[in-house]
Amino acid sequence: MANIIFTPNGPNPDTFDYIPVSRKFENSGSGTGAVWTYVYRGSKDALRIQSFHWLNAGCKVSIDESGPYASATVIFNGPTSNPLDPIENAYIVGIGLEQGSFRYEFKTDYIEMSLFSLPAVMAEAMKYVSISQYRYDIENAVKNGQKVLGDQNFPLAQKIWAKLARGQESFPISRVSLSKVGSFSGNNGLPQIPDAMPPIYSGARLAFDYQFPAAVQQLMPRPPINPLLQPIPGTQWGWLQMNQSTSLIAKTNQVEQTQTWTFAAWDLDIYPYYS
Repeated sequence: MANIIFTPNGPNPDTFDYIPVSRKFENSGSGTGAVWTYVYRGSKDALRIQSFHWLNAGCKVSIDESGPYASATVIFNGPTSNPLDPIENAYIVGIGLEQGSFRYEFKTDYIEMSLFSLPAVMAEAMKYVSISQYRYDIENAVKNGQKVLGDQNFPLAQKIWAKLARGQESFPISRVSLSKVGSFSGNNGLPQIPDAMPPIYSGARLAFDYQFPAAVQQLMPRPPINPLLQPIPGTQWGWLQMNQSTSLIAKTNQVEQTQTWTFAAWDLDIYPYYS
């Protein structure tokens, strides 16, 4: 790292001078490992030049050039936990050794599901001639203005018929999504392209593979135990990755990545299941 230039009266904005203004140390306080946050002040050109050294060392850098002086906020990660160590010891030793900063977000959204996908309706349809014939007879009766399935063994068929007759074809259900939002140095490279056919993860497998904290694991929903909410044959409750987006901020050499998984009963004929 280039030497820090000190002047008696502070940095001179007309020369390549800059000085440290503040220094903050955190040792695993937020689960990200040892972190140093330095704020420097000096000439714009000096901080621009020095930022290349900081970025090459794997630091995160932001520069504010408003006013006669510029200020730079530099965040270092490293293996040492002594805040009095020289700044060089705070550098990331090599690619892949940085402990990134992560946060976790839970969100509930709603999607429309067909009335025929209700577990109780599916169970009743399986007692009919066939599942497809069950749906065909109900929809055809509505279309032709006829009654449907007067047999008492199919009470839900009458209810589905009545709902279709008044124009209701679906119902809203809620789904929980979990996002892992990470920030780390571009020196560690960009994430690999996700699988074209992502797997369904059990909650335990997802938490293990992606190293979720215990607090996050406790908030993750479990498969329902209600018999009426059991998955239909050929599906499995689990977490499916629905999004992986990555952005690179070239000026600060910082990568921001978002991964999102949604908890639902997914089709085993399409997605592999990892327990």
